[in-house]
Amino acid sequence: MEFREEQWMQERQRVAELRPMDPVFMQCMFAYNPHLLEKTAGIILQRRDLVRKGRPETGNAVSIRMRDRMETEIRVFITGEGFLSVRKMMGIVPYDPQKTGRAEFDIRIAENDVFGQGWPVYCFESGTVTRLYINGQYRRESALSCLLHDFRCRNPDNMLLPEMILTVRRLKESETGIRYVLRSLYSEQPDRTAAFG
Repeated sequence: MEFREEQWMQERQRVAELRPMDPVFMQCMFAYNPHLLEKTAGIILQRRDLVRKGRPETGNAVSIRMRDRMETEIRVFITGEGFLSVRKMMGIVPYDPQKTGRAEFDIRIAENDVFGQGWPVYCFESGTVTRLYINGQYRRESALSCLLHDFRCRNPDNMLLPEMILTVRRLKESETGIRYVLRSLYSEQPDRTAAFG
């Protein structure tokens, strides 16, 4: 992908304006650095025993297979989209990792508190899948709050989590990273060839 100098500056600015919360940039981050996806899933699920198995798969969401110390296989899907259809769901409860024995999670990180209850994570069990809706406005002293803070930041200098800072800086400040994001923006599918980790 080649750009004239003026066009390159515009595209570079376009990438600089993206936040980890933005769906295409989120997919780029997780495809580029699978360790960040593993850490994000662990923070949201409140599980420190999860280990990634293989590389993430990308599509409308990023999915990853993980296992815990009991060798239970867990599949996690993470996206920043898909809230309009769930606003009136019945049976939503706060997420409690002690009460959820499911092995498949569909995690959606929201910009706002879509259910208006002030809970950090809303849980809805549907068939074999546990759907978790993350309240992007949640602000308390916790690892989840730090993660959500970073998802809303455009500038890596304002972020808190070292792995997020490193990944966002590589994607926004290096020519290779910027081109990686631009390929994903134009094709809507992250390119895994430049990934590390």
